[in-house]
Amino acid sequence: MNLTEALHVALPDLPSRSGRKRCPRLHPKIVARPQMEDGEKVIYAIVSGANQLYRFTPEQWELVQLFNGQRSYEDVSKTYKERTGVYFSPENIREYVSELDEIWYTSPQEPNVLAAEKSADERHRRAAQNSQDLTTITVGHWDPDTYLTWLHEKVKFIYTGWFTFLTLMLFTIMALIFIDRWGEIGSDTLQYYNFTEKGLADIVEFWLLFCFLGFFHESAHGLTCKHFGGEVHKMGFLLYYLEPCFFVDVTEVYIYAGKWARIATSIAGIWVELIFCSFASIIWWGTPAGTPIHEFVYKIMLVTGVGVAVINLNPLIKLDGYYILCELTGIIALKEDSTAFVSSWWKKNVCGLPVEVEFVPRRRRVLFAFYAIASGIYSYTLLYVVVKFSYHVFQKYSPEWAFLPALLIALLIFKSRIRTLVRFMKTLYLDKKERLRAWLMTPRAALVTVLIAAFVFVPIWPETRTGRFSLEPIQKATLRAIIPGEVVSVLPTEGQRIAAGMALIKLRNLALESHAAQVTSEWHVASLRATEARLRYADYSRAERE
Repeated sequence: MNLTEALHVALPDLPSRSGRKRCPRLHPKIVARPQMEDGEKVIYAIVSGANQLYRFTPEQWELVQLFNGQRSYEDVSKTYKERTGVYFSPENIREYVSELDEIWYTSPQEPNVLAAEKSADERHRRAAQNSQDLTTITVGHWDPDTYLTWLHEKVKFIYTGWFTFLTLMLFTIMALIFIDRWGEIGSDTLQYYNFTEKGLADIVEFWLLFCFLGFFHESAHGLTCKHFGGEVHKMGFLLYYLEPCFFVDVTEVYIYAGKWARIATSIAGIWVELIFCSFASIIWWGTPAGTPIHEFVYKIMLVTGVGVAVINLNPLIKLDGYYILCELTGIIALKEDSTAFVSSWWKKNVCGLPVEVEFVPRRRRVLFAFYAIASGIYSYTLLYVVVKFSYHVFQKYSPEWAFLPALLIALLIFKSRIRTLVRFMKTLYLDKKERLRAWLMTPRAALVTVLIAAFVFVPIWPETRTGRFSLEPIQKATLRAIIPGEVVSVLPTEGQRIAAGMALIKLRNLALESHAAQVTSEWHVASLRATEARLRYADYSRAERE
């Protein structure tokens, strides 16, 4: 950046004001459909090709439809009152519509006027967002609508009844194979996902196979959305909890389809992976062990098998199972709503902060509390596992310094959470500052301080530290045996003094024992023959004496 650019950034020119005051206009590509939630009518709306899905009540939707680019906020307020008898001030309407970013139409010239000024700010904003949260990092995306339209024309037979029946038969065969060989498949699945024992080539092979199948997984979501009338304008590649995977935006299925169609869209990815797994299972079962095709399809089984399906159906993180649960419960944003409810309830009732707890029906409060706590524990455990896994991987290359990259990854992952915690602690301190100061001046505070200090500094519990050391004896003595053997037992105990001539170890030599047993056996045979000769021959005793 040169001096002129630096001054331009530090002292930017004020944007020129348009001579005509613009009024909001509803986007011509907006698509809206009524849906039923808990017996109440709601309107879902989205601009085709955009990301944001909006949910309106019928009254809100009627208000939004009044913006045609000609009416001002005052005109909308007046018209809405004439139609419904309800009055909203222009200031309240302006504040409400300011949060609806993507449903307003802008002429092609308007983005070009501010493009140069906004591009740098947008890049910085996205970079800041990516650096704050590593849960989901978008790498790149494209518009797959044309591809999915062509694909749907070719394979739309997969949504027929006969193909579904055939698929269920394949799933049955796969289940029988898994049950019959579960001892082998179950143990190999755990070993296959143990990355600490894999080399670089094995890890690269795994992710290539995983991403290859992930492309078909996400294509199945988009194809099902297309089948039910929606358009798919965004498909790409991202890092989810630092794991590479594909993604697809099927938001329009909420506009064009009902509840069960949306569930079918969510389960389509798992469905196509199980189809891959079924064919792979049959080929694996019918091919000789050790052949390349046998080994390759077995890896497909492990990547697309029952374990992966169960993980995808887990509703505690935003995978397919989460969206299915949202549809079954009728709560579209279950994770956000439950987390906000539990968080605000904790701040108000436990921390005593002046926050407002959003109203939640009584029948949903237990669900919200359970889901928010379980989802939070699972999500943070998953992040911890990612950090722990990275530590074990780095430990293979540098055991002494593996903690440094693992610590860096932990800071990157938990940075946004740490900032949120710091902001909360600041808010809590500012709210309780005066009360805390008054309490610290009481004798009870001094007693509590002494107890805390005693609890911290008095060694009540043993403390253990792990480290490496080399144990060497003060005096060494070398023992040599004439006949080699295996040590069976060590006779002296630890710390016992050793005197000269004292037995130290007991050895065992199988070859020597076998030879001794053979000699003993031959001696017994010779003794029996001598006794027999003594009884049979009269001259044997005289010969023995001689």
